[in-house]
Amino acid sequence: MSAPERPPINKDEVEDLRRLFFDKYSADEGGGIFDDRDIDRVRADDNYLHGFLMIGKMNKQDALTKMVDALKWRKEWGINDLTFEAFPDWALQIGGLYSRGKDKVGRKILWFKVATHKKDASRAEWVKKYIAFWLDKLHKENPGENIVLVEDMTNAGLANMDMDVIGFLIKCLELRFPAVVGMLYVYNMPWYLNAIWKIIEKLLSEESKAHIKFLFGDDVQQYVSKDHLPPHMGGTDTYQWVWPPPDNEDSVEEISILQNTMDETFEQASDNLSSPAPSDSPPDSPPGGSGDVVNGTEAVTNGDVRIPPKNQVVKKRKSAKKSKIKDVARGPLLTIRPGEQLTFNPAPVRDEDPSTVDPSLVLSLTNTTDKKIAYKVKTTTPDRYRVRPSAGPINPGASINITITLLSGNQEEVAKDKFLILSTELGEVIRTPAELSNYWRRVPRGNIVEHRMRCQYNLPSIQEMEFKWIREHMLAMSKNLETVKAHSASLESRTYRLQMILRIQLFCIFVLTLVCGMWLMGWIDVDGVEGVCPAGQQSNAAEHYTKVFNHTPV
Repeated sequence: MSAPERPPINKDEVEDLRRLFFDKYSADEGGGIFDDRDIDRVRADDNYLHGFLMIGKMNKQDALTKMVDALKWRKEWGINDLTFEAFPDWALQIGGLYSRGKDKVGRKILWFKVATHKKDASRAEWVKKYIAFWLDKLHKENPGENIVLVEDMTNAGLANMDMDVIGFLIKCLELRFPAVVGMLYVYNMPWYLNAIWKIIEKLLSEESKAHIKFLFGDDVQQYVSKDHLPPHMGGTDTYQWVWPPPDNEDSVEEISILQNTMDETFEQASDNLSSPAPSDSPPDSPPGGSGDVVNGTEAVTNGDVRIPPKNQVVKKRKSAKKSKIKDVARGPLLTIRPGEQLTFNPAPVRDEDPSTVDPSLVLSLTNTTDKKIAYKVKTTTPDRYRVRPSAGPINPGASINITITLLSGNQEEVAKDKFLILSTELGEVIRTPAELSNYWRRVPRGNIVEHRMRCQYNLPSIQEMEFKWIREHMLAMSKNLETVKAHSASLESRTYRLQMILRIQLFCIFVLTLVCGMWLMGWIDVDGVEGVCPAGQQSNAAEHYTKVFNHTPV
């Protein structure tokens, strides 16, 4: 079964929907509930509006309601501001979601490796944002085109099935990013997950069900060629997602486009050079134009078009890397180290108690003026950090080190946090913290210098995490073993006491049984006379028993 064809854009319908939106939500009445970048998109992108008409079944009022809901959600989640740098390292390093290759129709493939995802409520929000980031990224890069989502369930189990994330994905495909995913291929779903699929199926509309196909084994090769499939699907693509990407690694598509452009350029240059035209260039210049030497390699010029050498093109691409984070920030009053970002690294593990170690760093403030400066450190999440000292004076030319400790908790959320360093000239003598606090209340805002800093928490590598996990569990096992030994010793002592009591009880029972037997045999007199019956006496046990209980004298 093939996916339903996407209907062509009806310009009139799209324009009517656009007019309805701006009639109801003009620039003055929006009140900041939408992102301005999304408003610009509504003005210019017919394909975007056409997607909402499709999920509204060409009903413009229904489409408007769904579009407004999606735009509000985009503003609330900050979708337009999401970049790779906004996510914690663990989200980027596991390789659970990435784009690679195309299907046989020419649509880009978004791979979702289900086995890499573990249900974790503390990470669920980041996982959802990462899904939304990729869908939005591919939607913007391919306007008016569908993509293919391959949900690879190889080696997945019940622990990987997060119904909260699955429900979010369904909502994204149906409402948040309408008509973006042309087909969803579910590959190698284990049979024991059929019950979960029955639950998921109830959440889907009939239109969405038509865009889902279950594939097993080599079935996927009907829709994606082998050179775009990983080996476990019978393909030849051995690509593995790596983050951060190696410095000398570009995507396959970028390399191929660049190489083709370079080859065509050099072929054109070679053709022109094979039949040079007369020129007034100096004798030392190469035929066909003037030659410039760039980094030891000659660049060919043909007419008004300057053809750079291949190694220059590569160097230009490499030079486009993101600039390095500044280590020092020099302001009018203070020099701050580090300058832009507070980076927390995992503290070394202590053998006695690894859970008590909190990462910390030192923020250095240096007064570069000839006057006394007052400073104050503020953060967006004060409950997550301990700052010592958080405020105080700095003498001219002096420095102060501030220790910032990241308290235990959800450390993946650190990337959202911000710090603000406030500084101002101290125009009076301050003796107590209360006086300093009052002084800050009286300082005009125009006299305060602000410096903002972002935060980052470097998650340990997989090997370090595994080593830490092993150490923690070995320590816990050692403690448990000591507890078991103590209980064993206590149990052994109790068992010994019980054995002695049992032996004493058995001995008492034996003695009592012996005495009773001797008494019943007449070997013990009830009046206290002990001894063996005289020879010839023919008393039997029954007679003796009768005498005893009738108190008959012997």
